[in-house]
Parts: sequence; C-alpha cells; structure tokens
Amino acid sequence: MKIGNIGISIRLGAFVALFLLALIGAGVGDWHFLRADHDRQDDTSQRVILLENSVNLARSAQVNFKIQVQDWKDILLRGQDSREFNEYLKGFNQQHDLTQANLQRLNGELISLGLDNNLVQATQKIHADLRQKYLRALSKFDPANPNSRYQVDAEVMGIDRAPTERFDEMVDSVLKQSDEMRKTSEINADSAFRATSLWSLLIVMIALVFGASLAVKYGGQGRIRH
Repeated sequence: MKIGNIGISIRLGAFVALFLLALIGAGVGDWHFLRADHDRQDDTSQRVILLENSVNLARSAQVNFKIQVQDWKDILLRGQDSREFNEYLKGFNQQHDLTQANLQRLNGELISLGLDNNLVQATQKIHADLRQKYLRALSKFDPANPNSRYQVDAEVMGIDRAPTERFDEMVDSVLKQSDEMRKTSEINADSAFRATSLWSLLIVMIALVFGASLAVKYGGQGRIRH
C-alpha cells in the first residue's frame, strides 16, 4: 500500500472516529435531557395532584363549616324536641371534626408543596375556638323555655362572621398559590422543551457537518486514486 493511501486512510479513519464520538456524545447528552425532562414531568405530575387535593380540601373544609353553622341554627330552631336536639348537635360536632380533619390534611399538603400555610393554621384555630363559644352558649339553652333559643342566639350572634371570612381568604389563597405554581410549571416545561429541541437540532447539525466532511474527504480520495 502506498504511503499516500495510508495517510488518507488514517485521516479518513480519524474522521470516522470523530464522527462516531460526536454522535455518541450527542446521544448521551440527548438522553440526559430526555431523562431530566421525564423526571421533571413526574415531579410536575405529583405536584399537580397535590395542588388539586389542596384545592379540594380547602373547599371541602369550607363546605363542612357552612353545614356546621346550619346545624347550629337547626339546634336552636328545632331543639325543643330532644330527639332533634341530639340529632343536630351530633351533626354539628361531626361537621366540626370533618372541618378540622380537612384543614389538618390541607396544612400537610401545603407544607409538602412548600406553599404558605399560615392562613390554614389561623383558620384552624379560629374554627376550634368557635365551637367552644357555641357550646358555652348552648349550655344555657332550655328546651322548655320558648324564648331560650333567642337568648342563646343573641349571645352568639355574628360570631361566625370572622371565621367565614377567614375560610374565604384561605380558599382564595390556596387557589391563587395553585394557579401561580401551575404557571411556573408550564414555564419550566416550555423551557425544557426548547432546550431539548435545541440539543436535538445540534445533533443533526453535527451529523451533517461530519457527514459532509467525510463525503468531501472520501470524494477527494477517490479522485486521487483515479
């Protein structure tokens, strides 16, 4: 074999090796981007689930609280009958417990998401205090006295207003934080998609450049032999 042909073969081999290395490097980089994007999507999916749970828990707690207040009103309206008194008092306490349970779960969800849970904790406290106030007033309820309901009602009149406002603020806060986190996730997903697209384009460009270089060198070799 002529020395010139050996030199051409070496150069051609070097270009092939560089081409393969470039493809391997590009492939590894592309895999890295795709893997990171997959992990990011998994994390985003989990956060979306937690966000949906948080919104549902906030709304459920709010609904439970409203039912609890209605049960209180029913106690006063129908409490002269001992059976109805016990039925609505039981419902009042059950709705209280459900409200507190949902608030406790919501608090944990927000902590997991790294979101502000101050309003939830404040709502928990004001709601727990509210039942104590209601029950203290109810201890003065006399089923045999038709006017007793009005006296008890006057003692607790308006005390549910502040908790109601706090529940509204809490739900609005959870919804707002949820929307902001969704928007951030969408922006991050869009950035990741663009980065992956650019990297894929770079792979194609590298392949084209090295392919063209090999074609030129190989073509030149053929012309020299001829």
